Amino acid sequence: MEQPIAIFEPERTGNYTATIISIAIAILALAFLVFFIKKEFSFRQRAYRQLLSLLSFFVMIIALVTAFFSFWAAQKFTPVKVFQHGIVTSFGKADLKNIAKVYVHEDRQRSRLSGAPEGKAIRMLIIEETDQKTHVLSEENYNIDSILQVLSTLKFKE
Repeated sequence: MEQPIAIFEPERTGNYTATIISIAIAILALAFLVFFIKKEFSFRQRAYRQLLSLLSFFVMIIALVTAFFSFWAAQKFTPVKVFQHGIVTSFGKADLKNIAKVYVHEDRQRSRLSGAPEGKAIRMLIIEETDQKTHVLSEENYNIDSILQVLSTLKFKE
């Protein structure tokens, strides 16, 4: 197995804290749901029981969906490994002979009304392969300058 030349860990990984908090809220909502279903209420309080049961059910569903998508987003940030003959990102492996272009794209968010750029620009390292597969690495998650520097030294060697 080939040893990587460089490994770039994500600077900002996914948020597992949001997953844990969402699961805790879902468990708490489930406990409230079971409590409201099992407990006997007087005739006047039955409407509240149904309303609170429905509310706790919706809170539980929203918390579980939030936990699932937070966990899924956190799994997408994997280390970028540069080898002598290719690069491995979370989008898969790209051989150097199959890379068509490597460039940095600056993305600016535009105002909805005026169209003028506003806010911070986000730089993205884009690696395009000859078969139209694209690897996009954002500067918010990776140190794209050092990745680009290592890739440019590999390109010049060939």
